[in-house]
Amino acid sequence: MKTVTRSLLTAALLLFGSRTVVAQTIKFTGGPSGTLQINSAVAGQNPTSAPGAGTFSTLTKGNQGTLRIQAKLDQAMPANTTLVLSLTYPFGTNQGAKALGITPVDMIISITPPAGNNITTVGTVSYSFTATPSAGVVAPFSRTVTLTIGP
Repeated sequence: MKTVTRSLLTAALLLFGSRTVVAQTIKFTGGPSGTLQINSAVAGQNPTSAPGAGTFSTLTKGNQGTLRIQAKLDQAMPANTTLVLSLTYPFGTNQGAKALGITPVDMIISITPPAGNNITTVGTVSYSFTATPSAGVVAPFSRTVTLTIGP
């Protein structure tokens, strides 16, 4: 049995250089709690993946130019396991499903937020935990996914 606890989508803020910064935030606003657990497999094939989904929202203040949303894990996944994340967002260019690691990956790029202050925008998040047979029995573990919005 392979299990991963979802300490999912810790909000973060990415600030660059000496540029004047107006708050940009991401908040995870929904989704299942508990664990993603793989319980079954067909002989000769990889174990069945465990999916999850939820929503997230961003709050932008002012026009900060073109932004992007990146994602990363707080620590590497156990050997032969993968956590794949997909985001949808009404602005920018979606980069598709990405396997997460400790290095940030672009999820949505070329975001031009709507003009004005305190603009809340909602997106969706889906993720899938997968493992190969060589992962064997993996002890329960947790990973924190951090989403960052910034230039």
